[in-house]
Amino acid sequence: MNGEHKSNRLLDRGIALERHVYEKRSRYLVLFLTLNYRPEYREDMKIDDLRRHRDRLLRNVECNSLLKGIEAYMWKIEEGPTSGLHIHLLIFYSGNHRADAYIAQRIGEYWETVATRGVGAYWSSHSSSEKARTIARGLALGVGQIDRNDTRGREAIRTIIRYLAQPGQEVDGRPWHGRMFDTSRLD
Repeated sequence: MNGEHKSNRLLDRGIALERHVYEKRSRYLVLFLTLNYRPEYREDMKIDDLRRHRDRLLRNVECNSLLKGIEAYMWKIEEGPTSGLHIHLLIFYSGNHRADAYIAQRIGEYWETVATRGVGAYWSSHSSSEKARTIARGLALGVGQIDRNDTRGREAIRTIIRYLAQPGQEVDGRPWHGRMFDTSRLD
């Protein structure tokens, strides 16, 4: 499958999830995190480690009070020259909450301590300085509490989805055959 066709298919899948969640509920707390590893562990991490840690995090959605708020998600695995293996994770969290920076931090800390058992690190786009930088560039945030009728916010979410669906920093040269992008199921 050529890269453009695959990218379009992934984009269609991501947009379908975004539309579906807003048909289901009118408001979500939208979170966008990068889950990676502490610098001293990055070189030792293999794709199977990342996959196992991701699965541990997502498996616990059903039984953890913090993670239970996750109603839908999509993720993409990438590898950067300095960042190493990492996952971009877009989360549609229960709209009953407002504290996006706090919840994103708690999920990041859960990744660091529980999912990776102390070797993880994370980056959040929810800090006030990150939000201010985005707004200063004239862009809509795409994170925080976003209502079904917020066309600017929803378009910003789609910008994130386009980023996740585009070909780019995928893991190269690794003997692993599996998904590099996926979404939660449409139910």
